Amino acid sequence: MTRLGAHDVALVGFNYTMSENKELLDAIAQASKHGIGIVAMKTQAGGTIKPDPKLPKALPPFSQTALLKWVLQNPAITTAIPGVTNFDQLEQNFSVTSGLAYTPDEKSFLADKEIKAQVEFCQQCGQCRADCPKRVEIPELMRAHMYALQYANYEHAYRTLAAVPPAAGLQACAGCATCSASCRHAVNIARKIAELKQILPAHECRA
Repeated sequence: MTRLGAHDVALVGFNYTMSENKELLDAIAQASKHGIGIVAMKTQAGGTIKPDPKLPKALPPFSQTALLKWVLQNPAITTAIPGVTNFDQLEQNFSVTSGLAYTPDEKSFLADKEIKAQVEFCQQCGQCRADCPKRVEIPELMRAHMYALQYANYEHAYRTLAAVPPAAGLQACAGCATCSASCRHAVNIARKIAELKQILPAHECRA
């Protein structure tokens, strides 16, 4: 599409968990080189509430500014659209406009590879689909998990799952004692699917 000049702007999921995704980084760089504006979303890697019990429920404020600065330091990124749910988060986001240089705390946070792995952000690459004998739409399940457990938006999680055909959705996982899908990055797919099975029925919302 870049060669055809069909797009002026592209909205792309992009955050620090993708720092080693050379294919994505190259694609963003090439798009920018050809005059396409890149708008980054999911810059905060799924929000501040993390699913891994080893992580604190809410990461310190400097972690969020570090994440946003990491995205905006990439010369191919035109702008970013981090989500906010309160004025404190809005102030954190605006604070980076005064400068994108990392503070010592921010630099230390981004250098911590253990936290990066524990965030378990699904990059929506879809490579895990091939592992599932039922060809379940695992990336959509991971999105639903993010909405439910990290955003506490159960209605959005339910709608995400409802848009998936039953044969490829959470219902298809009901008969599996173990999950054979493996993430090529750091996501514990089996645990997240098990959590979805437990949580969503109790919070099911219908429009």
